[in-house]
Amino acid sequence: MNNAELLNSIADIELPAPPNWQPAILIGIIIFILLFLMLLILQQRSKLIKNKIYKHHQHSALEQLEKIQQHWKIKSINNRETAYQLAAVLRLGLKLEQLQANACPNILIAQRTTWHDTVTQLNKLRYQSHQKDEIESHTFAHIQHWLSLMDQPNEHLDEQIIK
Repeated sequence: MNNAELLNSIADIELPAPPNWQPAILIGIIIFILLFLMLLILQQRSKLIKNKIYKHHQHSALEQLEKIQQHWKIKSINNRETAYQLAAVLRLGLKLEQLQANACPNILIAQRTTWHDTVTQLNKLRYQSHQKDEIESHTFAHIQHWLSLMDQPNEHLDEQIIK
């Protein structure tokens, strides 16, 4: 046999059809969509849970502030202990890692001076062994206002500024 006859004899062989990827692609798209929807649902649930926890902590911080103020008024705790407790409530209520006079939270940037004065006053009372200063009564009002700002929508913040 020559080459031409060999080629003619194998010319009738048909290659198998390429695989049909459409069902696999369709299943992949459906799985992707389902995973995406599950991710969205989990994210929404996470936000709801965080909001509930945040509101509980916020409410708790305001309650703690009231308790501290009551104890301070009846003089069952001194100024130094009151300053420690106020600093803790303020830091935790505003979710700050550290309470620094020069690091005003963004939400309170319009009240930068009041923030600086309040935190400086708390630091002075907390870290002096013999304090002669006393907590100013408006300190409680400032802290209460700042804690309540965290619970309000941002568009109302400009109306709520303490001056």
